[in-house]
Amino acid sequence: MEVAAYKQQRFAALSVGLMALLAVPVYVLIGFVTIPVGIGLLMLVNDGPWVLNLYPFIFGGTLMGRTPSYAFNGPLGILVTVLQWALIAWLFGRCARPGWTRGVTLRNAALVIVAAAIAGAILLRMLGLQAVWEGGRM
Repeated sequence: MEVAAYKQQRFAALSVGLMALLAVPVYVLIGFVTIPVGIGLLMLVNDGPWVLNLYPFIFGGTLMGRTPSYAFNGPLGILVTVLQWALIAWLFGRCARPGWTRGVTLRNAALVIVAAAIAGAILLRMLGLQAVWEGGRM
């Protein structure tokens, strides 16, 4: 395999992995920064923000009043989520073309993240669940 193609595949896999890893911390950071405007407060007290659909095996559950009940609670959910994102990052890295610029790679990685959130929401709805957290407390 050519060195440039290998570097491109590695960059693509790392970009998807880091986007998946940093999605919730960036969501919370944006929420804190925009609290003075009022948007951040709504973001942080929401019981089921869309970003949690990226991690259906950690945050999948139901709400009983204001208290979430998680379906995949525990280390198994975390392990399955790590394996899920490792597989998605590896597949995206394998599909990356050597001719892609870094901007195109990052754009395509962001599209993969959005597609994974939509797929996570669909999966949870099929199981009768939703992505929940406890009113801003993670």
